[in-house]
Amino acid sequence: MKKADIDSIRKRLRKRKGSSRDVNEFRIPNVTPGDSKTFRVFVLPPLSKGDTVAGGEKAPGAFPEGFVFYEHGYHWIDGQAYQCPRCHDRQQCALCNLGFELMRKTDEQTERRKISRVYLASSKYAVNVYFLDDDKNPEELRGKVMWWSAPKTVFDKMEACIYNTDAGADDDPQAYGAFWDIESGHVLLIKVGEQGGFNDYKQSKLLAKRVPLPAPEDKIDEILNSRHWVPGKFDERDSDMMQKLVSRILSNDSGFDDDENTKAPPKEEKKEEKKEEKKEEKKEEKKEEKKEDTPPPKEEKKEEATVPGGDADEEDLDALLAQIRKKEKK
Repeated sequence: MKKADIDSIRKRLRKRKGSSRDVNEFRIPNVTPGDSKTFRVFVLPPLSKGDTVAGGEKAPGAFPEGFVFYEHGYHWIDGQAYQCPRCHDRQQCALCNLGFELMRKTDEQTERRKISRVYLASSKYAVNVYFLDDDKNPEELRGKVMWWSAPKTVFDKMEACIYNTDAGADDDPQAYGAFWDIESGHVLLIKVGEQGGFNDYKQSKLLAKRVPLPAPEDKIDEILNSRHWVPGKFDERDSDMMQKLVSRILSNDSGFDDDENTKAPPKEEKKEEKKEEKKEEKKEEKKEEKKEDTPPPKEEKKEEATVPGGDADEEDLDALLAQIRKKEKK
């Protein structure tokens, strides 16, 4: 009997229901002005092919390039999400290409932001996280393993940690290296505020103290075996569909803004102009992705000093570890 392709079945069921909501996905509700939310998690190691995942299944592969995160993104068009080939697979995306093309036509920042918002998918970075079993987390999340799409603000802090080579100065300790190392990693403090009507993650950080996964030793395997195969959470990318969407946009047969500045250039172009367009396209793509190869600058001490309760967060972590060890001795 042929084995069921459970990932494919799940995707079809999600489409049928008209929702891709996954109960194992951690989503942070919008924070109201003057309010804030705090969560403490440990980012779990990346999956390898054959690793046990949630539900007792085996991971069909590893995360791309062995990264601890899975990069993804989508285009929201006429009330429907279309997964972006560029964000997911580093493949050409006709809609993103159109956006890059339009951005090259203007230096006006307001217009460029508008084009980016309409035509370019924004990357997010999905990771498996373990919610520490302490009173800093909501009771319903404590001890659970979920997957979370970290925004770029948090990803930049993760990336900075990877590039850091030491613990920093005594008066300015830094997280460094493999923060997902279950024997000596870093707890991620997710602090969410509100700015301009959106969730703001600027105060999130990886705590400087290196610690083992803050969980009872006899629970480690269970936690690791509860990680989720994140790539299977998303629909397959459809490059042909992206091209069809671009054709609709060019014919104004969509819900996109048809303002003169957001229309594509005329199809009739000289050969030399096309060569220049290709050169410019490569330059624009490099600008968008240059941070992948360039270590981000370290955050200034002044900014870190404005984050309230930094020392208290580290002390609370010490107390939690002591509590875990105490329980293990009993």
